[in-house]
Amino acid sequence: MDDPLKTCPICNEPCDVEFNTLGKKGCARIKDSSQRRQNRTVQPTVGQRVHIECRRDYTNDNNIEKDLRQQNRDTDKTELGERSTRSKQHRFDFASCCFFCGTRVNLSKTRGPDEAYRVRTLSLQTEILKKCDERNDEWADIVKGKLEFARDLHAADAVYHITCNCNFRALGLSIPKRYNDKPGAYALTNAPSRSVGRPPDTEKLEVFEKTAEYLINHDDEQITIGELVQKMQEFSGGVGYTTKWMKEKLLERFDEKIIIANILGKSNVVTFRTTAKSILHDFYNSPKTNDDESEKLKLVKAAAALIKNEIKAASATTNKEYPTSEDISSGAYNLDFVPQSLQLFLRLIFSEKDADNKIASVGQAIVQAARPRVVIAPLQIGLGVQMHHHFGSRYLIDVLNAMGFSSSYTEVQRFEANAAVSQSTDIPGCAKNVILQYVADNVDHNSCTLDGYNSFHGMGMIATTTPGTRRTTPIPRLDVTSKDSKEKGTIDIVYFQSKAVHFGNTTYRELENLRAVDPSIHLDVLWKVVWPLKPARPSWSGTM
Repeated sequence: MDDPLKTCPICNEPCDVEFNTLGKKGCARIKDSSQRRQNRTVQPTVGQRVHIECRRDYTNDNNIEKDLRQQNRDTDKTELGERSTRSKQHRFDFASCCFFCGTRVNLSKTRGPDEAYRVRTLSLQTEILKKCDERNDEWADIVKGKLEFARDLHAADAVYHITCNCNFRALGLSIPKRYNDKPGAYALTNAPSRSVGRPPDTEKLEVFEKTAEYLINHDDEQITIGELVQKMQEFSGGVGYTTKWMKEKLLERFDEKIIIANILGKSNVVTFRTTAKSILHDFYNSPKTNDDESEKLKLVKAAAALIKNEIKAASATTNKEYPTSEDISSGAYNLDFVPQSLQLFLRLIFSEKDADNKIASVGQAIVQAARPRVVIAPLQIGLGVQMHHHFGSRYLIDVLNAMGFSSSYTEVQRFEANAAVSQSTDIPGCAKNVILQYVADNVDHNSCTLDGYNSFHGMGMIATTTPGTRRTTPIPRLDVTSKDSKEKGTIDIVYFQSKAVHFGNTTYRELENLRAVDPSIHLDVLWKVVWPLKPARPSWSGTM
């Protein structure tokens, strides 16, 4: 036999995991809840184990009131009326009756207040069950009972009215009046009264819920109110809220969970308010178990939530411009890019004493993965540009990007296009006492080798200066087209025109033939004349 102290007094099942040991105060609480329920008597003893979930549900005030209402409906059938009796005595037809109101559905009504649809997604049932827990009223109890009976609405071909769906999702509303008097409608004893004023636009409410889900699923982006208005128009086919009304509806929907402010030059940015205090509060208030492994995982999840919250709050960079070369080569800048909590976490993991470079590299990879559409990590874009410059391999960059260590090949190409457009043909640092030299080379490329047409011949040119200068102007991150690159790379051809007198006005004289005489030709004559005229002086031949 099972040990009575190890058996849950509420469900009478053995307590092996996720249980608490009752004390005097806990026993008194469960006994008091049992007396309030008026349907059974649970007598726990001090030291007896109880399931955490059983104890929480059994002693919850809302659950007690819900069970009492269910008991009253079962015992007082005359108060519920004939329509409720019909729904209890006969099996509910999900294929022809709306599970929100209980009345029959006409699927031929594709427009108007009686518009209805069949359940097409598996997630609808989960969403409605969550909404039942949020409403926690009589209507929610009836709908929840129907859904628990069906188990799979999509397989049962269940149908529902659009207006009933919107009213059920909007807290404070009840079954539409047009269905209250129809056969099979649920009879609610404490239906909330409809507010006075313009009736809500159920179609827009449903589209707004889709937009709110999109905001929740894309929390890693910096989404503005204007972008949410555009997204709502995409969901509805052109119908949406204005910017002002969208802002009010978001504040009404999420209350204090969101912040709408101007961040990094973007106006009306919607971010979720998640503080370290709230994360720690949720961690310490979570149910405690005796399983060390479960407690360890809870602690790790809380630490991850704290680190991600600090990553989201950091504003070290923006995706509107790329980091400069000085920032990428600076070890201090790369380390400061990583939040302090993440730096501490990595230092405790790495065994090296001087691991700043690895902390900066791995830390920036984590930051980039946590905020992929918001952050441009310096080392990520720097490594991608360097690999593309040295190897020119898209495969290499794609592999590094898939491993989380580099920006994508598309981002590298975007950086190079922006760098070319921002630089244009201007030569920075070109002034007096600077030597400027142009270096050019041509390239031939046959883009179509089958017929020989569409061949390309081009020339590239760069300018170098001595002494050299270092460019420190940040490169903006824009959407550059080939037309922009063509306009920026155009060089104006300036033709030279001399301001001097033209050659047509110059008169030239006729040149005479030159008659040059070589004076050495007379030396032979002189030599022949000297001998006959030699003097009588002896021993002189006439020359020296």
